[in-house]
Amino acid sequence: MQTSAVKKKKEIVDFFRQELLDFLQSKGVKKALRDIASGTMTQEALRDFFIQRLLATASFEKLLLRLSTSSPYTNLQDVVKSNLRDEIGVDAEGQVHPENAHATWRKNFYTAMGVSEKMISEALWAPGTKKYIEYLDSLIKNGGLFQMAGALLFFEGMIPQEFSFFQNGRDKVFPDAFVDMPKDEEKEKKQKNEARRYIDDHIAHDAQSHFPELLDALSEIVHDIHSATESVKKGIREAKEARKSFYLGQTVFGGTS
Repeated sequence: MQTSAVKKKKEIVDFFRQELLDFLQSKGVKKALRDIASGTMTQEALRDFFIQRLLATASFEKLLLRLSTSSPYTNLQDVVKSNLRDEIGVDAEGQVHPENAHATWRKNFYTAMGVSEKMISEALWAPGTKKYIEYLDSLIKNGGLFQMAGALLFFEGMIPQEFSFFQNGRDKVFPDAFVDMPKDEEKEKKQKNEARRYIDDHIAHDAQSHFPELLDALSEIVHDIHSATESVKKGIREAKEARKSFYLGQTVFGGTS
């Protein structure tokens, strides 16, 4: 990577870290994530939260699809398409592997918690979910390429942090569904491993692959385009605020924004 691109990469990373810290330390978000990770939430309350999290997922996938078809930059397009392939369970050769699709992992995760398709289909958006989805839908419709890419970068970098809290809460509130026990037979161990995969894989894969690959692609493109850098930062900041709104408007935490 050229020297100017390396400098741009550091600039973007530093900005991302500031925004991520602001997100994690903001009062409402910090309390919500602490409540999730502590294991003190009831199973019903944690189910309700994860249902809202699921309702918001569709807009994230729309963002990936929009970016994968709108970028004139080959490297950026390749990175986003690789991310999208991971989402839908398609390998680099175009072969479909349903068992690797995130939809399959999510289904295993939610089924293990006792969340039925009926519960999901009948769920109403919490105020925060509505704000979050409205932001992403507006971004997809009206946002520029680098603004959308900046938002995606924030999400990819934030998810491993967020999902670490989810992992702790999941195992404490639903230990029988996710935590291996000495008495478990091989079938039970296999089911639990499949149920854990949605959260556990995101923690590792987004940090080790999706975030750094997207960061490198953006740094190589925007290193000599000041307006593009500012658009990336704008996307990062707006995505952070939208994610804040998601948490602050979850009724399970007492939020009504």
